[in-house]
Amino acid sequence: MPRRAFPTAFLLVLLLIVAPRPLRAAPSWSETSHEKDFVHSGVTLHKIRGRTGRGGVNMYFTKVDLTNRNVTVRPALAGDKIGDLETTSRIGRRNDAIAAINGSYYAGRSWIVNGERFNMPIGLVAIDGTMISFGKYKRTSIAFESDGTPLIERFIPQGSLTTDRNPYMNVTIYGYNHPRKPGYVVVYTSEYGERTGTNDKGMELVVNRYSRVTKKVSGNAEIPQGGFVVSFDPQYKDWADNFNLGERVLVKFNLPDKWDSISHVITGGPQVLKYGEPHVTAIEEKFSNALRGPNPRTFIALTWNEEVLLGVLDGRSSVSVGATFEELAHILLNYNVKDAFCLDGGGSTTLVVNEKVINRPSDGPERAVSNAVVVVPRSPLASDPGFLPTPANIEEWTKRRIRLTQGEF
Repeated sequence: MPRRAFPTAFLLVLLLIVAPRPLRAAPSWSETSHEKDFVHSGVTLHKIRGRTGRGGVNMYFTKVDLTNRNVTVRPALAGDKIGDLETTSRIGRRNDAIAAINGSYYAGRSWIVNGERFNMPIGLVAIDGTMISFGKYKRTSIAFESDGTPLIERFIPQGSLTTDRNPYMNVTIYGYNHPRKPGYVVVYTSEYGERTGTNDKGMELVVNRYSRVTKKVSGNAEIPQGGFVVSFDPQYKDWADNFNLGERVLVKFNLPDKWDSISHVITGGPQVLKYGEPHVTAIEEKFSNALRGPNPRTFIALTWNEEVLLGVLDGRSSVSVGATFEELAHILLNYNVKDAFCLDGGGSTTLVVNEKVINRPSDGPERAVSNAVVVVPRSPLASDPGFLPTPANIEEWTKRRIRLTQGEF
């Protein structure tokens, strides 16, 4: 009996189904030049020229030896206050920085608070063990312990209010030193300014340095030094009835378990490397397609040798085409990097060393930003791993201050 032939079209379909699909090629990178300069004890500057599959790229970073006790890395606020804007070089100059890169993302629109524009940083910011600001986004942050050890983690900062009279009552905090949005409960400290700047349709608890409620006002409360104000949106203003004058208000923060003794935190995103493998969390962290495309990048990277790289990669020009998050991940793999994540990029991308802008910001002149990450000489007192500065207006730092620690104050 003659063998029946299969139709050619059937064979082609079968081959398409069973044939292995080619793997997506990893982004390419070839280094064409690499200059290394001494900057300071424990700090070197690297100027790198290379090529990806799309064109030439200029990348610059400072490498900081975390075992060197002469320097430390920490965030610094624009204008030394929350909500202000300032260029990276001016922030660095005011902080006597050896080097500085631009910091966290911030809201593109401004609020008017107490008659001034307020530019809200996105995510968690903490300096010298004090919470400065946090929001509700689950994005990647870097934390530095009191001995300088860095930790990179993606989480949602969570805070709540309760009282010593009723420890089972929990009121969720939706913002911290941010303009109050509809449906929000926000905590304000003196880092925000002298007053909350809210309207008179809500309710606010004024809490002194000893955590006691001293008064209730409808809005724009004066923020006491060493104390704080709890501001309830009109939707939740009746909740203020649960807090009595004179009683102690407790603020609780839920942070990652391994953040035992944190001094500094700044949020960016997305993460691009984790344990030496590409790990891009741009979709999970809700970055838009425009932000995920090739752009100038600012990054913080941790190497396998206890070093931190504070770096930038130029873009939006014929000289340097920028990088996607995936391309940046594969570039950094060539420099012994274990973990890495991004900070605000685009026109904000700036690296300053010894008061000089090293890269070419895509806007031309430097863009004013909400904060920066600086490398500064270490204070002699800070050489003690247990050191935390104590503000003069607070008698017992560990008991009277909203601290970036587990538990309550």
